[in-house]
Amino acid sequence: AEATAMAWGKTVGVASWVERLKANDASLTSVTVFRGRLFGPDEAAAVSAALRTNTHLLELYASGHAMDAATAATLAEALAENTTLQSLCVGDDAFGDAGLAALAPGVAKSASLRSLDLENKGVGDAGAAALGDALATARSGGCPSLRDINLARNPKLGSEGVAAVCAGANNVAN
Repeated sequence: AEATAMAWGKTVGVASWVERLKANDASLTSVTVFRGRLFGPDEAAAVSAALRTNTHLLELYASGHAMDAATAATLAEALAENTTLQSLCVGDDAFGDAGLAALAPGVAKSASLRSLDLENKGVGDAGAAALGDALATARSGGCPSLRDINLARNPKLGSEGVAAVCAGANNVAN
């Protein structure tokens, strides 16, 4: 049976489901961290470390939580190693170009990621271009399953950034 872990309220720690991720619990396939829950750099680093070897988690949704570029880079390293995560949504409206630029190499190297939700993440043309460039260079064996990239509600994102992501994604698809 599949299980979904949801973390809400500050009294319930993320440690219990992070331990389950580390233990490669086959029943834990989806994690949602609600906005009111403490999920800072330390918690994200613990999740990233667990994702490196976890082979069962399919979805990680931690939208609405601040994530700086250094934390995004740590997650990117985990994405490059993980072989099962299919859906990812992290960061808040301050994630921005720096966060996406740090995350992009891991997205491009992911063997399993199908959906990347960047809605309302403060992404502009520079961040989108970084993602497009990473996807374009990942052609040999990288990111074979990426099908959906949600860039909605990013007011700083213009046609140049969208075109860059499309060009990079097209490179992956061909």
